[in-house]
Amino acid sequence: MRIKIVSPIFQRPEREFGEFVSQDELVEFDDDGFRNFNWKEVNGLFINDEQLENCKVFSSREKILEVLPKNGVCAELGVANGDLSYQILDINKPKKLILVDIVIQKDLPIEPDVVESIEGDSAEVMNQFEDNYFDWIFIDTEHTEEQTNKELQVCKNKIKHDGYIALHDYIRYIRVDDKNNYGVVDSVNRFLKEHQDFEVVCLSLEPHMFNTIVLRRKQ
Repeated sequence: MRIKIVSPIFQRPEREFGEFVSQDELVEFDDDGFRNFNWKEVNGLFINDEQLENCKVFSSREKILEVLPKNGVCAELGVANGDLSYQILDINKPKKLILVDIVIQKDLPIEPDVVESIEGDSAEVMNQFEDNYFDWIFIDTEHTEEQTNKELQVCKNKIKHDGYIALHDYIRYIRVDDKNNYGVVDSVNRFLKEHQDFEVVCLSLEPHMFNTIVLRRKQ
């Protein structure tokens, strides 16, 4: 029996999307993929309807950038090749953009008066800034629940009262081979459950479903 992989959510690195796998592989895949899943706990992490009342849906994270504050102070946590950095500079024209990653490429867009690049752990770096400093922060780092928890706990104090926290890859994505599952959904939903003063104001529905969610304190 051969079964086709029809979802990118459960995928081995050596397999292409849409490629056929054997039943034996699928059994092993399911066992690995769901071994550490606590479905009872996950099912209890609903976002309250009141925290969704002001949520607007967008087609992409680029469209979300268009509604985030312009000419402000912002940070991008998890820079990678700098694609989003260029978009932020072009769309939001920030007064100050802080780029944070473990290692930052040397050829990223550098405007000395605007961009400051800092290498290090995202939560630790952000904790060095004074509270109420940022207009918005965009998080796109390692996506584990532990790291996202740390980032949210720090960033909630670093944004202004009307500031925003955007998180990319709001998806239940299971990496079978390295067991390093994405924990953004669990982290965000638990954060909202524990912080009823926050709400969801933006959500992107990307074709690949690696979505962006934006949080803000209720105004």
